[in-house]
Formats: sequence, structure tokens, C-alpha cells
Amino acid sequence: WDNKMDKKKKTKKEINIITCHWPINYGAVLQAYALQNYIIELGYNVKIIDYIPVYAKKIEKDRILRVLFRWYDLIKGKISFDSFKKKYLKLTDRMNGCINSNLDDEKKIFIAGSDQIWNPILDNGKDNNYFLGFVNKGIKTSYAASIGIDKIPNQQIPFYKKMLKDFKRISVREYSGKEQLIKAGLNNVECVVDPVFLLSKEKWQQFGEKSNVKEKNYILVYAFRRDVAIYNYAKKLACERKCKVVAISNSLIDIKNMVDKFYWNPDPKLFISLLMNAKEVVTNSFHGFSFSIIFQKPMHIFQLNSLGNERLVSLATRFDLKDRLIIDGKRLLDDKIVIGGCGEIESSKKYLEELLNDYGEE
Repeated sequence: WDNKMDKKKKTKKEINIITCHWPINYGAVLQAYALQNYIIELGYNVKIIDYIPVYAKKIEKDRILRVLFRWYDLIKGKISFDSFKKKYLKLTDRMNGCINSNLDDEKKIFIAGSDQIWNPILDNGKDNNYFLGFVNKGIKTSYAASIGIDKIPNQQIPFYKKMLKDFKRISVREYSGKEQLIKAGLNNVECVVDPVFLLSKEKWQQFGEKSNVKEKNYILVYAFRRDVAIYNYAKKLACERKCKVVAISNSLIDIKNMVDKFYWNPDPKLFISLLMNAKEVVTNSFHGFSFSIIFQKPMHIFQLNSLGNERLVSLATRFDLKDRLIIDGKRLLDDKIVIGGCGEIESSKKYLEELLNDYGEE
């Protein structure tokens, strides 16, 4: 009888995630880490497909002057991020430019993961691999794939319909992304939170707690594109709050903004520690905003531009924080925040758990 029961016992399928884990970018590696670890917590064996697209290297060639002038940033970032990925991400063998056909297997679930993998104005959004085009035998699904802008160009809609028509489940990160895919004729579409929200505040605190952050009572600045206005705002805020300014940047040139402490390309664990120990956060980053929500820090969110705002606005809407979006930076926001949207995190966890329950056992 026991032997019969053993034979009937179901085995769990391997989960393979494809996402943009390769950039020197905190959000990219930490969302990959979070999705991987949450699925591991649910009892599954997980691998992140170590796919490095051709255009990842082409970007550097196209911006040869930037590479020449910022070679020190790239080297420092590569050291910090490669070490993190080697230690914390469960990667397949490296696949440069194409994906090994042997990866496809009927005993696997494939998840097109988060980050801007389906953004139609980026190379990612035109890459069949990020739409699981290499999968013929396995189960196709997605979790929090980001389209990133509020409208897919009409000429690209047939591509999305073709690539997503045989997905068992589709989930995206922005409300507008869900609406666009439904309008394109895809019905099995949900909207879920970014993977970083799947791990609790306590788990992220444990993750960052061993990093040695000596600073106390500081405003943290984390800004893309060397936006001087963000630094000026943070300095005015720190003056009013009577505290210091600490900055995280991938660009050494930002040291000219003269803050009290400058962290140049710190590793992702230290990035988390600096966020969780900050008094308030000033940022224009989606994941800077996300971790401010997780750690319940008063956040001051500068918007990027018309192409980058959709992600920030969608996140602010989801957690009832639109009042934290800064229009011109002339008026300082207060330090009172009320975060809503907790049910969104639970429903996103439920979506992922149901997906794995439905397709993850055999």
C-alpha cells in the first residue's frame, strides 16, 4: 500500500525564469532574486535562464564615447553585481545571443519574469526569447512582465498577440499593460505587483542587516540620469529635517553634487541596507520607490519623462501614493505617508501560488 502511495505522489516541475537580470541595475537583479526566492519558498526548484542578448553588448558599442569616459563606472559596477549574481542567483549555464533548445522540456514551467521585458520601445520588447518563443514543450506563463509605456504601437500589436496566444497565464505589472493586452484580444491577463513585494519587509531586513552602514539620521538620494534637481531637493529637505544627505549612484560624476556620504556602485545588499536605514528617500527610480514602500519610508518621487512615468504612476496608484509624486520640486513634501494596497500583494501571491498549483505538479 505504501509503495502504491509513493507511486501516486506527485513530483514538482522545475521552474525556469527568463528576465532582464543582466544589467548593472539594482531593480533588475533584486526583482530576479525576489521571484526566485519566493518560488523556492513554495517548494520548487528554480533556475534563472542566464540569457545575455546580443543587444546587451551592442549597447556598449553604440555608446563607445560613454564607455570610454565611464569605463571606471562599468568596471566597479561589474565587480559589485557579478559577485552578487554569482552568490545569490541560481543561474543556468550562460547562453550568449540565443537559448539552447535542450532547455525546453514538457516537465518545466517557464515564467517570463518582471522588469521591462515586454517594453515595445526597447530591444527586449522585440525579442522572441522574452516572450518564450523558444518553448514548444513546456508550460508558458508570465509574472509581472512590464510593458513600461501606456500604449503598444499599433503595428506591434500583432506580434504581441502571436507571441502570447499560447500562454496559460499572463500577468503584467501595470494596469495600462493589462488593458492593452485585453484590447489586443488576450483574455487571460492579470495585473500583479513587482516581485520585490513578494518577500516581506522582515525578509528584506534580514537580507540587508549584515551590511555595515554607519550613517544615521539621513535622507537617501538614489537618482538616475544625474538629475541635479533631485540632489538640490534632497539638500533642502535635509536642511529642514536637520539631517545628512547620503547618495547612491552608478556614476562617479555624481560625487560633484557634494553630499555628506557618497556610495559609488555599492553591491545590492548594501543598497538594501541603505534604504532600510534611511529616514526618508528621494528618488526617480521604480525600485527605489518600491523599496521605500516595503520599508515604509516617506518617499519623494521625481518623475522621469513621458516614456518613463507610466511605471511610477501605476505604482503610486496601486499603493494610494500619488500625492508623493513631485511635479516641480519647489515644494517640499511632508514626512507623513499612508500606504494602501496591501491586498494587492496578497492577491499577487495568490495568483502565483495558483499558477504553480495548476501547472507545477505531475
